[in-house]
Formats: sequence, structure tokens, C-alpha cells
Amino acid sequence: MGKRGPQKKPVDSDRLLALAQIHCTHEEIAAVMGMSLRTFQERLEEHPELHAIIDKGRDEGKASLRRAQWKSALSGDRTMMIWLGKNHLGQSDIQKIEHSGAVHVHFDKSDEGKASLRRAQWKSALSGDRTMMIWLGKNHLGQSDIQKIEHSGAVHVHFDREDEGL
Repeated sequence: MGKRGPQKKPVDSDRLLALAQIHCTHEEIAAVMGMSLRTFQERLEEHPELHAIIDKGRDEGKASLRRAQWKSALSGDRTMMIWLGKNHLGQSDIQKIEHSGAVHVHFDKSDEGKASLRRAQWKSALSGDRTMMIWLGKNHLGQSDIQKIEHSGAVHVHFDREDEGL
């Protein structure tokens, strides 16, 4: 009989769900699970049902955040009332920003959050930190401040990695 390779490391579906609820990236999930990104991606290919777990977790995470935002607003948090009014009732502050000349935008993709940071962010938001609720709302619920920007002149965009350029 030939030698068998090492036992394949399984993906813990409960842990996967919990990490997806706080919107961890595949890189972060792999690190927390103690496997390489490549191994995690292989497990996703071998077990397509894991994608459904990730989708369910992300949807549950969004619902938890949205619930915390509404609870905060209905408890009298005026900042959260304004924020939700802007995002769900079409309300807005009128901001007109005029600029002429060059604009330089720099994206640094090396600072991608890690699972422990995401966990702390979600914990903070769910415990009533409205600033974190707003930040997570912008990043995971598609919420935004409405701004009108008028600009004349050149716009220069720079990415740290060449493969992410425009």
C-alpha cells in the first residue's frame, strides 16, 4: 500500500458562518481557520455549499447591523435618525464643493482589515457605537453621505499595485 497524504483540513461551517457575519474576506477566513488562502479556495471548489454559508452569514451580519442602527435611531439617537433618513428616505444635506486644479487620489490596498479588527468593529457597532454603525453601514450596506462635487481640471488616480490601476 502506498503512503497516504496528510488529512485534508475541513472547513468548520459554524465558524465560517460567524466569520461571514462580520464580513471577513476569504484571506481572513483562511487565516482564522489555520489554512492558506489557496487551501480555503480549494475547499470552496470541493464543497460549493460553503458559498451558501458565506452568503447567509453576510446577509445575517447586514441584518444585525441594520437592526442595531434602527434600534439606536428609535431610542432617540438623532445622528442615527439623520443617517437613516439620508439612506432610506432620500433626505440629504446640501453640500456643494467646488475645486479647480489637479486632484490626486491614492489607494493603499495593503491595509486590509484582519478578522480580529472586523470582530471588534462589529462588536462595537452592535453595542451602540453609532460612529462604527455608520462606517460599517457605508462599507457593508451600501449607505453613503450624499455629496455633490463639482470639479474642473485633471484627476489623477494612483493604486499601490499595478494590476489594480485604471
